[in-house]
Amino acid sequence: MCSFIRMRKFLLICFFCCSALVLLKGQTIFTDRPTVATSPNTLPVKWLQLETGFQYQIRDVDLLGNLAPGLKFENILFNGMLLRYGLTENFELRFNQSIQQNRFRLNGETTADDGVDLAPTSIGVKWRLVKDNEKWPDIAILANYGNSVLTDNGGGSVVDFSLLFNSMVFGDVSFDYNVGVLLENELNLRTYTYSFVLAKALNEKLGGFFELYGSQTEDLNALLNVDMGLTYLVSNTFQLDIYAGTGFSELSPNIMFGFGVSKLFLPKE
Repeated sequence: MCSFIRMRKFLLICFFCCSALVLLKGQTIFTDRPTVATSPNTLPVKWLQLETGFQYQIRDVDLLGNLAPGLKFENILFNGMLLRYGLTENFELRFNQSIQQNRFRLNGETTADDGVDLAPTSIGVKWRLVKDNEKWPDIAILANYGNSVLTDNGGGSVVDFSLLFNSMVFGDVSFDYNVGVLLENELNLRTYTYSFVLAKALNEKLGGFFELYGSQTEDLNALLNVDMGLTYLVSNTFQLDIYAGTGFSELSPNIMFGFGVSKLFLPKE
């Protein structure tokens, strides 16, 4: 039984890694990555988009009675994959499956390691409510449900809801902002989330952004991070991104960085 589970994990990991390498022809791409903030834009009907990337985070461990000064916690996201599909003009389906590793490090040595494994699977929807209204920003609702259905690493259900907004603040500078709630621990633990990102097109290919995001749980464990990065449009259907950031709260990373690729697939005519 254990051999079957390991083989299943290996095959799934290979599939999700290889899926990031597939390229097809298409038209202009607009992505949700690499920022934490999500745009209210939805994909046109029958359009499919793959967004994936690598992320590394490290932070100091500050535990009560910690007997190992210098202990650090690392989170490595090998493939944060998001699939998006336009179901109707203002409604898209979303599927998220990541491959990650968590470990503790002390003086360059690994002291504890969870190993590489599939993260909980998440399915969701994005419903655009307002678009191109002179009096209102663009608005959408995002809802996701996650659970450990493809792995045996445990963990209960996770549900999150967010309101997504977008406005043009001046010229070609856009402002995305989200507010939401995350329900964990059999939906008994609430975490309130927020994110704000300013983005600007630097030329026809290159874009830049600056982002502030965080969360607040009911027991006052706050999270506050910032990041900034660049996106590069290789073609009308293929985009690269790179970013780096840090945090200002106890649970925030000291350093984080990542890069990724996004690809748009058009339906056959």
